[in-house]
Amino acid sequence: MAGAALGAANGIAQNFEKKDDAFKSVVQERYDTVTQEQADSLTTGSALAAQRETDRISFATLFKDAGIADKYLSDLVEMANNTPFLYDDLTAMSKTLATYSYGADSILPVLQTVGDTGAALGMNASGMNMVSTAIFKTRCPHMLSHRLDTSTQNNADRAHYRLGRPACS
Repeated sequence: MAGAALGAANGIAQNFEKKDDAFKSVVQERYDTVTQEQADSLTTGSALAAQRETDRISFATLFKDAGIADKYLSDLVEMANNTPFLYDDLTAMSKTLATYSYGADSILPVLQTVGDTGAALGMNASGMNMVSTAIFKTRCPHMLSHRLDTSTQNNADRAHYRLGRPACS
């Protein structure tokens, strides 16, 4: 009888040991998952911070003033947070317009108009970036290096009309 009790106690101890091993395995897997997610988050956060710093340098160069660039990027983040447009798309369109002599104070209204026009026409971000480029090209025809396709030109003319500016022919 003592042998049977000892055998039962030993069996119970082995069952607890298996459950303990299973518990340790689950905890280890979850720990590894959380650790990997944290590492991925840090990598993504670092990449985002690096991109934002690159944007700051670009706009400081384009606007020739770091303070204006900081204010502009702050306003751009607010626009991205309050509209369906992504920050990266807005910075790309902004750089296009800033390169073509739009000032920091005039870009956001143009982006709003381009966005409204693009949304009304069902355009994606790439199409809206083309419209941003087309607006410049219609604004400064003496700088045209090639003719715009008719669809892009018509969309740029609509955006100019909404801005209250005549489109160049």
